[in-house]
Amino acid sequence: MTSDGEIICPNCKYKLLLETKGNDYFCPRCNKIYPHRNGIISFVDENEEKVGYKNSYFFELREVEDKHFWFKARKKLILYCVKKYCQRIINSKHKMLEIGCGNGSVLQYLKENGIDCQGGDLFIEGLKIYREMAEVPLYQVDALNLPFREYFDIIGLFDVIEHIDEDRKVLKEAYKALKSNGKILITVPTYKKLWGRYDKLSFHKRRYSKTELIIKLRNAGFAIEKISYFVSLIFPVLLLFRYFHNIKGKNQSDEEFLKKEIQIMPLLNRVFLWILEIEIKLINLLHFPFGSSLLAIARKGKSESRIL
Repeated sequence: MTSDGEIICPNCKYKLLLETKGNDYFCPRCNKIYPHRNGIISFVDENEEKVGYKNSYFFELREVEDKHFWFKARKKLILYCVKKYCQRIINSKHKMLEIGCGNGSVLQYLKENGIDCQGGDLFIEGLKIYREMAEVPLYQVDALNLPFREYFDIIGLFDVIEHIDEDRKVLKEAYKALKSNGKILITVPTYKKLWGRYDKLSFHKRRYSKTELIIKLRNAGFAIEKISYFVSLIFPVLLLFRYFHNIKGKNQSDEEFLKKEIQIMPLLNRVFLWILEIEIKLINLLHFPFGSSLLAIARKGKSESRIL
């Protein structure tokens, strides 16, 4: 194995030779062809059933992610954590992959702030949207069956594993895809009392507790370096909003309910973003005991670091 790792055939698990057949990858063992079209390499069977976002969501989310305080604050938090907890990695030649990159909102933000990051997603629709914006390596991949082995220095899973039944397997696949001492950054929704119609319509399988995420990361082989709740200072407001929205939205259609969920007054949106920017500055010093999101940074390795 080289220092750059391997790309294996997801179908037969055989090392995928780098020779191409036209613009496509080709496995000499099982004769499986992985097409390379418009800058996107597909390691997913076209006939495989995909459960999750509707195709139209990727277009609708793009505009929301550029404006809504939660998405904007999360991108700022991710950038902060990459620069702080992965500084030695990004100071050298590195490869970072965001699994579940969707339409590339986080990818683009990292790129604009000097962090090179590649993207992978199960749904080709989101990848096609981002391909029109930037030239970065993009992969159509199944998080449960990644083709990479010791290939990346950093992997990001930002509000992804809550959509997948076998979240433990996703973490194990990410572990295999990371180089020695590589790092994984994860964000997930938390606090099960927030569970409601929005989660069901967003194809969530669960909300996490801190203990649950710690156990699943450790069982996958990771040593946790940092774990903290996020969206904490406005958490009581979110609890009240979710409670009243669930009551008021009982007679609304699914589309109307989702639209109301992400609508917010411009002034309140700016105030909430300002508060969460303060949280980002404090998160290095404090361990928030509650919040609607959970952040974890962990390293591929056996020794456990002190959890902050």
